[in-house]
Amino acid sequence: MKTTVLASALALIFSSTLAMAVDTRDIKSPTGQTIFKLRFFDEGQGPYREDEGEPVKSLYTLSEKQKAAIARGISIWADRIKPTPGARPAVINIGTYDDVGAEAESHEVRTGENRSKTALQLVFAGQGDV
Repeated sequence: MKTTVLASALALIFSSTLAMAVDTRDIKSPTGQTIFKLRFFDEGQGPYREDEGEPVKSLYTLSEKQKAAIARGISIWADRIKPTPGARPAVINIGTYDDVGAEAESHEVRTGENRSKTALQLVFAGQGDV
């Protein structure tokens, strides 16, 4: 029995190594701008993230109810975040693992001497792609 019913939601920079998820959902702001692009990875799909440099595939498929709950939660942020006009949506990869709990992260990106921002911060500022 799977012990985790929550998803691991990560925003990762995976350029060409990222396999397309079957279930992709756009989360829009009240003005209609796509703020987030959710990519749900079903059982065996991926990688949806890396663990110590190793690709990680999703261990099981979330139910439609679970996916809808995740999308509703993220849509709350889309109502509040005000990205730069024309900024590309932040991609959030959502996969499962066999452990209790959930996790989320946005990798740090060096933006200058002694400065760094997360990948999501750069996207919302119109300075990067996720």
